[in-house]
Amino acid sequence: MPTVASQALQTKTETSLRTLTLPLLLAVLLTGCDSSTDPETSIGTSPVITNFTFSPESTAYYPWGDPITVRGTVTFTDNEGDLATLLLSINPGRADTIDVTGATGITSGELYGVFRVGTGAPGSYSVTVTLIDSKGNRSNPTTKNFRVAVDRSGATWGYRTSGTTSELLGIAAGDSLLVAVGEQGTILTSRDGRAWETRNSGTTDPLWAVAWTGQEFIAVGEFCTILSSTDGIVWTTRYQKRSEGALHGVTSGGGLIVAVGGYPMMQGASTDSTLILTSPDGIVWTERGPGLRWHSLQGIAWSGTRFVATATTEASPSEVVVLSSVDGLAWTPDTLPGVDYSVFDITWTGTSFVTAGTGGVSFVSNNGMGWQRYTLDATHQTGIASSGGKLVTVGWNTLTSDDGRSWDRIPAQIPQRLRDVIWHDFQYIAVGEQGTIIVSPPGGP
Repeated sequence: MPTVASQALQTKTETSLRTLTLPLLLAVLLTGCDSSTDPETSIGTSPVITNFTFSPESTAYYPWGDPITVRGTVTFTDNEGDLATLLLSINPGRADTIDVTGATGITSGELYGVFRVGTGAPGSYSVTVTLIDSKGNRSNPTTKNFRVAVDRSGATWGYRTSGTTSELLGIAAGDSLLVAVGEQGTILTSRDGRAWETRNSGTTDPLWAVAWTGQEFIAVGEFCTILSSTDGIVWTTRYQKRSEGALHGVTSGGGLIVAVGGYPMMQGASTDSTLILTSPDGIVWTERGPGLRWHSLQGIAWSGTRFVATATTEASPSEVVVLSSVDGLAWTPDTLPGVDYSVFDITWTGTSFVTAGTGGVSFVSNNGMGWQRYTLDATHQTGIASSGGKLVTVGWNTLTSDDGRSWDRIPAQIPQRLRDVIWHDFQYIAVGEQGTIIVSPPGGP
């Protein structure tokens, strides 16, 4: 059976974004047994888990059992600020307790960390977290499933009917819903990735990206448009500048939603080209620095401890700038080594950031600050996603990699240009021009 080993756990408050590192000594062996502890009688108020997420939620089965890295987040409130332990149980499996006394004094925030999951046993595993305070009060147990799917390498990618000919530019997965966005304000939703329905976005402006925060979908696009929806069906405009700017990427982490883009790159412009907006709730948005002229931000990713966004420039000579931030408020620029091409997307694999762009190169960084350049046989890649064990990048070509350093083209011939890709429910799902939606074989390519 797979082995799950926790590596680190951190606590982040929603107000100050102060980070505490809590060491863990946890090894969960999925052996088919299950254990639990009878509830205790105690006093005071119980902590409450408001959200529990981890990514990826599934992985391909590999007979040799190579582990992948999974990142998890538990959002909580605890009025008395006396959290003591986190109970992590996996069924089939066992239950282990984790010391979280480092969160003492924190009444609301997030516990997050990474753990390694073995891939040698296919099946579905129920992962449950429960918070316990110093008096023995228990929170609501919250459960999600993690699956290890049988790999079908060599099978072909399959097309799905989208019901639109508009170019699809972004895709995201929520707890039980997929959302794709694109030109003409197009929004599509699906429960399974096979049957898709058109939704009313309330705009005809292009929507460039969409993300799931754990509680709602956030879609962003031209004229700095920001839409939100809790169900993917009813969408509300939260922010817009009709005269200028575009948002190309969005993500969430650490209790913050971050959208990135750029203002029009015109000589003599009175504003900086770089555009960053942040929000704690998807409703109220605040513009941030760092004030880089002639740069437009394209993609953004969150590692659990750091945001990293990529920027291109129209200045001569060209350069690509990476911006990083631990809190989404203060940003530090860095230049990627030896490149004058565009970088359109970035993902976090669980152990490193990896980029996708033009010029036949990708960049890899373990911490978002020091970058290494690698060659791939493709000239224009606009999307990238990780299953935790394998990477896929899409664009004019579709390639796979185990680490972002060495890349291979998939044998399938896909004539349409693909714009974005995600890993969801054992498969990669990609979207692109002419309303194209395709899915990989179960377990990935």
